[in-house]
Amino acid sequence: MPTTNMHVLLRATAVVWLCGLARVAVGATEISQYGITWTLSEDRPVGQFANGDWWVVGPVTIIRIDPAAAVVSDKDINGTMINPTFSIPPQSSIPNQGWDGRLEWKACGPKYDEALNVAKRLPCAVPAGSSVMSAKSFVENAPGDDQQLETVAILTVLETAPPPGSFRPPYIGGVDKHVRWNKRQLRYDRLRKLAPVPGAPTFAELEPSFERAFITLGPAFMSNYLSPKTAEFPSYGRETSHKVSAAALMLNLNYPDAEKETLVIRLVQRGIDFYGVLAAGGGWWADGGHNHGRKFPVVFAGVMLDDADIKARAGEHNFQEDVAHAYVSQNDVDQNAQRAVHNTEGIAATRPPMEPYTPAMIGTPEWFGAWDHSTAGSQWNTIYRDVNGSSLIGSVLAARLMGLEAVWNHPATFDYYDRYWQKEGVEKGNISTGVNSIQPFVAEMWKAYRGTAPRSAAAAN
Repeated sequence: MPTTNMHVLLRATAVVWLCGLARVAVGATEISQYGITWTLSEDRPVGQFANGDWWVVGPVTIIRIDPAAAVVSDKDINGTMINPTFSIPPQSSIPNQGWDGRLEWKACGPKYDEALNVAKRLPCAVPAGSSVMSAKSFVENAPGDDQQLETVAILTVLETAPPPGSFRPPYIGGVDKHVRWNKRQLRYDRLRKLAPVPGAPTFAELEPSFERAFITLGPAFMSNYLSPKTAEFPSYGRETSHKVSAAALMLNLNYPDAEKETLVIRLVQRGIDFYGVLAAGGGWWADGGHNHGRKFPVVFAGVMLDDADIKARAGEHNFQEDVAHAYVSQNDVDQNAQRAVHNTEGIAATRPPMEPYTPAMIGTPEWFGAWDHSTAGSQWNTIYRDVNGSSLIGSVLAARLMGLEAVWNHPATFDYYDRYWQKEGVEKGNISTGVNSIQPFVAEMWKAYRGTAPRSAAAAN
């Protein structure tokens, strides 16, 4: 595991190293990651989780954070939050955050709350069972409707030193912060050993996209503005989902487990963080092209760790991937009058008119885009169909190849992507590196290996 941008000011000499990570706790007064440094009031035992994030045995008092909290154009930057909470409707769908006052974009937020920014009130006593999340903001405003954070680093304060190889607890507030998982539990036997196909990426290309935590504090698109602005962490769900699809399929090729380890650990850690959001009562709306790419990491973490609770949460329908897919029903046919009303109210001026569902379509797996099917139409060029489908099809294929349909627990999603491939991959030939295309590597994997699992009758409609 790499230790890029990480160091501690050590006050002990008994250190054992394995692959660049401290195997035993050492005393430290300073801990740094991704250009952010926490300074403690006294030496405390510290170490790193399997993914490279730092832990410290607490309670601790943080006396300095670098870069320090500052003000740019009358707005606070470089904030720090402890155990941030997920904004749960109906109280609010707009996240409250204490990282950067410039993130209050228009009326959508995320809303800056100075009271959440502990970096302005140092020294700060932090009890055990806490996730300290410090941000490094861009000094200059990112342009307009955009992210403002360069990075976020996480320091987890624990009661006792965890075993080497432990996974970090979820960063979200309101959940258990005890260490529950270790890389020794990883079930590499769950991964396939398929022969590589043309166009496969390298692990070096994929690993940076999963190195750092994926920050999410709300169910809708505005939470994506909290993501650090890097090429590896795009704010749009389509790009996120493309990356998850590529990683999911790559891990099922016949490379040695040792070569897969870094990517496995990082993808599992992402799943653990998303699991924490679900355990805290959160989830993700079907919101255009914003919120997909969350489901597979949770399914993957549950299966790779063989954790019953993660698998149970993964099977809940609190994901855009599930909300957006269903079988056409009689009720959908009955809602055609409402579709006609939507069309006459001007939706057709900016979007294709919503075509009706017919009795012959009942039972067809479909992409509706939301729970409210009256706002969807049967035409193939309906808005966002290609945005979601092109980036999600790889994750669905990987889940099917691993036999994860029962854990995923939404058959309509699996059946729909057989239909999607037939329409987009076969009939339209929509295979390219374009953002709304099935990526060439995913297409090659589908052509080579989808036939290893049976095709459902419903998907043929």
